[in-house]
Amino acid sequence: MLLAQISDLHLAGPDGPRPAGLDTDAVLARAVEQINALDPRPDGCVVSGDLVEHAGPEVYARLRELLSGLRMPWWPMVGNHDDRAMLRAALPGHTGLDDGGAYVQYVIDELPMRLVMLDSLAVGTHAGELCDERLAWLDDQLRAQPARPTMLFVHHPPLHFGVPHLDRSGMAPDSAAALGGIVRRHPQVERIACGHLHRAQAARWQGTLVTVCPGLAHQFALDLREQGRYTPADEGRGVQLHRWHDGCLTTYTARLDA
Repeated sequence: MLLAQISDLHLAGPDGPRPAGLDTDAVLARAVEQINALDPRPDGCVVSGDLVEHAGPEVYARLRELLSGLRMPWWPMVGNHDDRAMLRAALPGHTGLDDGGAYVQYVIDELPMRLVMLDSLAVGTHAGELCDERLAWLDDQLRAQPARPTMLFVHHPPLHFGVPHLDRSGMAPDSAAALGGIVRRHPQVERIACGHLHRAQAARWQGTLVTVCPGLAHQFALDLREQGRYTPADEGRGVQLHRWHDGCLTTYTARLDA
């Protein structure tokens, strides 16, 4: 299995304000072309949140138009910039979007590795949270197939990576602790794949590996100071490729052209 992941598109639409001055519509259109041209072509693409910069029907319609150019199945998730109802309205009947009740979370079962999409959106804040309902849903999904190798996707990373200003906008500590308890109980979780931080990063956590996909819109400069700043950096855009082969999950980060 070869799986693509892109994250933090921050699509603006034709009339919206451009994040960091970027034409994010053009960036996404070019990324779709490059992902389609990969050889071998991925079996699917996870789009792991912050799909748009400012939620609105028009920008989600543009998102649908651009992502529909992918010549593979694609699975959207919500991040802190997204609106669940608007996403669902733009993609009626899209795989899984209505499976999680009030939340946009669902399972992809038809691949060699099981994919579980978890919703960490907390309305009104850039930080993430996982309420009891979402955590119980996850625990149920993992208990249902304990022998299946599984990737868990969630927009907000559940741990700190040592970049203070980014860590402060991550997952709420109580949510992260509860998620950690579930992950420890389910060793089939081979990877937790996230977005949100606009930098490729990885760390061990709760017996598994957490990876962060680079931002598609832009990267944030690496700033380890306690009072660091969110500074967009011209470090290229990227896609992560997750390859499950002979019982081993390998994650590659590949640069995409502007």
